[in-house]
Amino acid sequence: LGPYAEFPLARCVTISFSGGLALLYVDSDFQYQETAPVSGVSTMLRAGTGSRSETLVGGYVAANLSVALSESWRILVGVQYQSVGTFTQQAGDKQAEIDFGKTVYATVGLGFSF
Repeated sequence: LGPYAEFPLARCVTISFSGGLALLYVDSDFQYQETAPVSGVSTMLRAGTGSRSETLVGGYVAANLSVALSESWRILVGVQYQSVGTFTQQAGDKQAEIDFGKTVYATVGLGFSF
């Protein structure tokens, strides 16, 4: 969610920029099981499970380049940087963490206007 601006660079080339609010919904199930071999037989020491959901809030900036091949067809390339922080979940005495803080997306596409 945010502003978008597009600028013509030439008759058939445009560049666009956008940025704003980014939301990421995480729905996680986390489980672990620890075992240790004792005299060749696996013995379970401990296990844990947990479920958690959270919406992470952050921001994004993006830039896209579009080149017209004809009146109807375009090639599109772009890059987006997104930062929405870190998701952490615990199960028993264990913790899992996913860092969504520095995510870069690259896009390539073909567009058709009718």
